[in-house]
Amino acid sequence: MKLFSRLRKNKSDYEKMNRRNRSERNADFVYLSDFAASRQNVRGYYEEGTAREPASLLLVAESGEWTRRKVRDGDEARRLCGKMEIECLSVAAAGYPPQMRQWNREHPNSVRRS
Repeated sequence: MKLFSRLRKNKSDYEKMNRRNRSERNADFVYLSDFAASRQNVRGYYEEGTAREPASLLLVAESGEWTRRKVRDGDEARRLCGKMEIECLSVAAAGYPPQMRQWNREHPNSVRRS
């Protein structure tokens, strides 16, 4: 049994697993732009990648409603937020916003992961 086979993969294998084509990135941008345009006071939060999850951009509206999509790195997250003209924060520095936590408590079946 190869329990630690994932750890032995070289960087290029990891990059291949997380590589997305241009049409997927464009579709994600359109989705995030629509989310930001249809809600009030949306902020972007960059979540660094871990061994288990890739880096992602989390958008949180003033109401607490949220969504997330994969991004390559922090530069891409900041670039996307700049195009949408919204603030981009780091989850590591700022933490998750309280309105998002409240939304998750009030809407337990609406938690979306993508």
